[in-house]
Amino acid sequence: MACGLATAVCALAFGAGTAAAAEFTASGPPFPLKLKGHALGPQELRFNKIRITCAKAGVKGAVPSSPLASLELEVSYKECTTGPVSIWGKKGEVAMHLKEKQLYSYSANGWVMANESIEMKAQYLKCFVEWDGGIYPPVAEERPEREYTAAKYSPNVVEIEPGVFREKLVISNEFKNIEWSEEGGGFCEDPEITLLEGETGKYTGQLEVEVVKGNIAFKG
Repeated sequence: MACGLATAVCALAFGAGTAAAAEFTASGPPFPLKLKGHALGPQELRFNKIRITCAKAGVKGAVPSSPLASLELEVSYKECTTGPVSIWGKKGEVAMHLKEKQLYSYSANGWVMANESIEMKAQYLKCFVEWDGGIYPPVAEERPEREYTAAKYSPNVVEIEPGVFREKLVISNEFKNIEWSEEGGGFCEDPEITLLEGETGKYTGQLEVEVVKGNIAFKG
């Protein structure tokens, strides 16, 4: 793993073999284990007056070993809309396309690193919004050993057949201080929307993750 912005991730990953206050555990078929998941309810992004809601999300990943200090997940946001905005004299919601998938490093200590910059474009609008990658909260880059609440983890135990249970992991996201930019004119030129100096965005939403034919859990 290349360090740099990922310094905090590397610090925890290399220390995974030592005693840790929190960790992820997984079991199932031979490692590496495949992960899959989906959104639990809407995923919401807020950039000033721009509000983006994604009805669905797909999650993929892998667990190379257990226990782990961090989980690596790829999340694709789907069925996204923004609004209300004025189109041809009428106000309403319009489709918002998120071009890239987000690659997350979820620390067991509750901080998260978003590794990608995602460009978002609204249908019919000459306006682009870009979500820059980063660590949430930013202070975790310098203090990765502390506990944070950008991501909270809880179990969801389901009975897949009589007497057979599977443990899934629910991730509750609340990222603040998201760096973002806008360009393209049109909708973005609205004085109530234009990026203000030092302004940051926010992401909230729940994801449920499971090991294919196995279990995943969080121990805090």
